[in-house]
Amino acid sequence: MKISVDFNLDWIEEERDLDEAIQSRIISEVVKKVSEKINETAIEKISLKVNEILDEKIKTMFDDFMDKSFDVCDQWGDVKHKNVNVKNLLKEKLDKLLTEKVDLNGNPTQYNGTLRYLQILDQQSKKQIDEFITNISKNVIQGVKADINEEAQKKITKAILGDYDLKKLIS
Repeated sequence: MKISVDFNLDWIEEERDLDEAIQSRIISEVVKKVSEKINETAIEKISLKVNEILDEKIKTMFDDFMDKSFDVCDQWGDVKHKNVNVKNLLKEKLDKLLTEKVDLNGNPTQYNGTLRYLQILDQQSKKQIDEFITNISKNVIQGVKADINEEAQKKITKAILGDYDLKKLIS
């Protein structure tokens, strides 16, 4: 029995042989992968550069806004302050807010109040001290309970074993 096999490679062009087809296919795949990698790195670098530029522009715009001078007017359009900038206006408002007299609840008062920043500091320090004392008291109570339980177990064991003679138990 004799078998004969013939192959007809129609997909290869007439002028090229099999090696040239494989080589061109490999080259096209390598070029495709390299271009994808280049695109990824280019996108990363471009993104970083754009972010840097945007950050710088935003910082510049913010600084310009904070330093820009303007006039503060009341509700009727009369000028109250001339040539003030946002930075100084914020400082002034914050200073006024923190040095305002308040009652124990933090509400503004004109009678016998404390300064707001002192009241805030007082509240925060009391809160921190209360938390600290609570934690310490919990730890002390747990330690005392553990010691009491341990001593109670020892005394109960001693009392039970003290009533019985070891020789009686063995024999």
